[in-house]
Amino acid sequence: MIIKLIKTLHSKFIFNRRVQMIARGIAASVPDNCRILDIGCGDGRISYEVARLRSDIEYNGIDILQRPKCYLPFEKYDGINIPKSYNSCEVVQFVDVLHHVDDIGKLLQSSILPGTKYVIIKDHEYKTPLDLLLLKLMDWVGNAPHGVRLSYNFKTKQYWQSLFEQLNLEKVYYNNSLKLYPVPFQGVFGRRLHFLALLKNCNKT
Repeated sequence: MIIKLIKTLHSKFIFNRRVQMIARGIAASVPDNCRILDIGCGDGRISYEVARLRSDIEYNGIDILQRPKCYLPFEKYDGINIPKSYNSCEVVQFVDVLHHVDDIGKLLQSSILPGTKYVIIKDHEYKTPLDLLLLKLMDWVGNAPHGVRLSYNFKTKQYWQSLFEQLNLEKVYYNNSLKLYPVPFQGVFGRRLHFLALLKNCNKT
C-alpha cells in the first residue's frame, strides 16, 4: 500500500518532468544521424522522448528486466553479453543505470561496442554524507516499486573523471546543473547531484 502510494506520487510530481528534462539534454547534445543503444532502458520513455525531438536518431533498448510496456524496440539480455546485432551502434547510453551495478568500470568498458563513437551517461555524483543519503532515498523511491536491484553504488565527481580518463573517454558535453525537479524540490534533491555527459570514444580510430 505504501509503495503503491509512493509510486503514484513520484509519477505525478517527479517522473514526467525528469523524463522531459533529461530527454531535452540528450537531444541537444547527441550527434546527428546516429543509432543509439539504450542499455538498461527500463520502459524506454526517455529515449522515446529524445527520438520525438530528434527524428534523425534511431533507438533500440536492452535490459535485464522487461517492463509491462516499453516505448522502444526492446530485447532482454543477461546484463553482461550485449547481442552482436548492436555492434554497429554509434552511441551507447546509460541513464541512471551504472550506480545499480557493483563494478561500474567493468560494465562500461564491456559495453563499448566495435562501432561505438560516443557514450551518453546520466548518473549522480556526491560530495557529502548528506548528499549520499539523499541519493539513496531518491533511488529507493524511484526504483523500489519496480523491483529494480538497488546497489546504491554512487560515486564522486573525482571518481567519474578518473574513470573517463582510464577508458579514454573525452567529455564533449557535461552538465551537472540539470533542473529535474520543480520548486522547492530542486533545492533539496537537484543541486549538483545529477550529471549528464556525452563522451567521445578516443579509442575509436
